[in-house]
Amino acid sequence: MGTVDFTEFNYRFTMNDEGTSFDIEPADNFEMIVHLYNPTIQQIMPRSMKLTLKAGGSSFLLLMKGFSTEDFAMVGKMPTEFEYAIANKVSGEWEDAFWGSFKNEVNQSGSSAYINRMTDVFNISGVLNSFLPPDNKNGYVGDATTLTFAIGQDPAANKASLQCGLVQNGREMIQLDGVMKNLSEQPIDIMQFTKSPSLLEAVVAMISGISIEEGTVTLLDDLSASLKISNCAEALGLVFAMSNARRNYANYQTIDDYAQQLNGLVSASMTCKGVNQQIPMRIETAKIGIDYWAVPALNFADENGYVSLTDMLDKESIEYMVNIADHAAVPMYKSLITVNQLIRYMRTLSGTVKEQQQKLQQQ
Repeated sequence: MGTVDFTEFNYRFTMNDEGTSFDIEPADNFEMIVHLYNPTIQQIMPRSMKLTLKAGGSSFLLLMKGFSTEDFAMVGKMPTEFEYAIANKVSGEWEDAFWGSFKNEVNQSGSSAYINRMTDVFNISGVLNSFLPPDNKNGYVGDATTLTFAIGQDPAANKASLQCGLVQNGREMIQLDGVMKNLSEQPIDIMQFTKSPSLLEAVVAMISGISIEEGTVTLLDDLSASLKISNCAEALGLVFAMSNARRNYANYQTIDDYAQQLNGLVSASMTCKGVNQQIPMRIETAKIGIDYWAVPALNFADENGYVSLTDMLDKESIEYMVNIADHAAVPMYKSLITVNQLIRYMRTLSGTVKEQQQKLQQQ
């Protein structure tokens, strides 16, 4: 076995000119300096982007199954706090474009020196900031965002919580809050599904047996929707099946059958500031272009029955949203591939560090 101490992983990895490997040297924190492609000048700027990680707080031990093999166990000594920054040198000086912090809180259920993601209570929270300066020459006005998140898991209660918020240029854009419950007796380790060749299989496996007991989505600090899903895997399976049917030009009855099944699993309502009522929501079948699709519908007090979202927004906006949802599978699948590539790279990187340490010891 081997231990990687991320609390004192103070090395600088600088990419070589060819971009094929890294030169390694001691540093105050963990740093990785790589080449940057500048779209303005359409050129690669050597060693012009830098990732910095600074550890803090206390620490805990974690068996890193994703980096381990049958013959070798890799243990990570993980800090409870991390500060990070991603900077670029486009202007000639290092300027932070992204920065933030992460915090890990773990309450161990046993006496083991190692934490167990499947049995110990943990809470992960963080803040991610970004700033892209204005470019008056090209007409870009600039952008500043703050993303906050908190993820918690309580295996004893078989529940997990999620909070996420996005502020853009000082305006609250979206806030997500949810409480999920694992309906099965066996908790799920998400890492084992990153190798799945099928996006559908991976996503369904990750949420199999999960229900959303409480869910809230708030837009622009005003419009708020509450959501409950009794079985997420079954609901997602219906959405995928309905999407496949739509691509094959399914008729109204086929899509409406899926919509009614979703209504048996999903319940929701909507409200906004200044309105002292909860507006019921359900899934209704509507025609979008030449296809039928299941869309959210609202039951307003002054309306007879439900009014679908397609009747409240213009046709172009609806088709745009449907196309986004319909084609999101491709980048999601590529993200799973990226995770695998990152794991393989980290294994190679760990071997490189070990080799460099052996060479220093021999000297």
